[in-house]
Amino acid sequence: MKRLYVGCLLFEANTSSPLRTDLEAFQNTYLAEGEETRGLIGANVEVGGFYSAMDRHEGISVVPGFVTWGVPGGKVTDETFRALAHRLYAGIRVAGKLDGVYLSLHGAMVADGDDDCEGLLLQNVRALVGDAVRIVVSLDWHACMTRRMLMHADAFVGYRTYPHTDLADTGRRAAECMLRLLSHGRRVRKLFARVPLIVPVEHCSTDTDPSAAVVGMLSRLDGAAGVLTVVHSMTQPWLDVEGHGTSLLVCCDEDADLQDLAAKRDDVLRFIWESRHAYTVPVADFTGFMVGLASLAAPVCAVDLGDVITAGGPGDSTFLLRKLLENRVTTNALITIVDPGAVEVARAAAAGSVVDVELGSASRGYNAQTRVKARVLRVTDKPFTPKGPALSGFTVNAGWRALLEIGTIRLLVAQHTAFLHDPEAYRSMGCEPSRAALIIQKSHHLFKPAYRDIMNACEYVDTPGPTARDLALHGFQKVRRPIYPLDDLTDFVKSEEYEL
Repeated sequence: MKRLYVGCLLFEANTSSPLRTDLEAFQNTYLAEGEETRGLIGANVEVGGFYSAMDRHEGISVVPGFVTWGVPGGKVTDETFRALAHRLYAGIRVAGKLDGVYLSLHGAMVADGDDDCEGLLLQNVRALVGDAVRIVVSLDWHACMTRRMLMHADAFVGYRTYPHTDLADTGRRAAECMLRLLSHGRRVRKLFARVPLIVPVEHCSTDTDPSAAVVGMLSRLDGAAGVLTVVHSMTQPWLDVEGHGTSLLVCCDEDADLQDLAAKRDDVLRFIWESRHAYTVPVADFTGFMVGLASLAAPVCAVDLGDVITAGGPGDSTFLLRKLLENRVTTNALITIVDPGAVEVARAAAAGSVVDVELGSASRGYNAQTRVKARVLRVTDKPFTPKGPALSGFTVNAGWRALLEIGTIRLLVAQHTAFLHDPEAYRSMGCEPSRAALIIQKSHHLFKPAYRDIMNACEYVDTPGPTARDLALHGFQKVRRPIYPLDDLTDFVKSEEYEL
């Protein structure tokens, strides 16, 4: 009987965020241990996919471990990272003799004291279990893979969709990888390379080229002789770490043709480099967006690019709300905002009453304080479950929520940052998004699968905030230079390459 430990510590940092992420952010999203984590079977998350795949195999005993993740946000405090990591280590210690460890990680977790949290985690897990135990890791499409990470795990798998709808499938592929490693017992070679390229996310959907073509190339590389897994990563743009860039990892058998696989790996990276201009699309500011809005069929989804929750924005920006109010826009609009103070005001009022609410913070310009009169339509603390493909079956806890009416605007105010990309976020408040003319979104792509049958148009709006699209505004200090588009690079070159 092979014994496998399952754990997860998944978080994507945005180093431009003015906030820090503490333990409460993980508790608010998902934090569980042991048999309770089997409740994720059926949810579109990696751990659930791994469990469901392994349950079909005899001779495998899965040890459910510590599982947690948080909504993307600012750097994790050192205290929080240590506390979470120690719970993961403790679970491994008490698990007894193990043959394998599966870890669901993001690849872009940054703490105040360490820019490579996943590398440190894997280094310590390897020290705990020894060299004979197989370690398989799943990573996000926007990971920043590091040498320390690759040194301390046997193999990696990664997402193949953006928006990310294949999380459970990634867990299942990790299970297949683990079974293969346990069966043959041979060494895994890792061929890694990175190009100095930060890829904008607006035109990265794997439903369209060039990313669709990249996925096709990855699938063909998957089928090459001796290949175990292939992991592609376009590190998320708002991450000020030395190893930024776009990378490709090939995990293969020790007797594979390494030279041929390295050449095929480089063909994919070269294609991405030569497609770099295709990833950039023109984006209007608020004025330009409003000029074009009248010609678009409603409902229109508009992405608030400066405050994207799923890229680490706090979700608290008042910028577009202020613009709509200042311009006396009469469009029926839906907006979400994170503001615990406003939620408390709404909780203290009776449904149907009109309240004075101050939204936003004076300390952050994109989020300037805005005072409004609003009618309280509904208040609840009941979690909701997304029904769209992204995170389907996963319970979302946004704390207390209030639906406020400000003229023709319906404002969904949440107590804390949460995944609000699914229409169920509004429907749970008695609001049907298909009846709106304008829906402001706080994700780049994650909302699209669930809103596909609702929206008739989708536009991006260039706004200020921690996820603003102009990377020159973010004052990167650690990113290794030169790197495109911060620097004028034209020739294909690898900023990093090695074999392990």
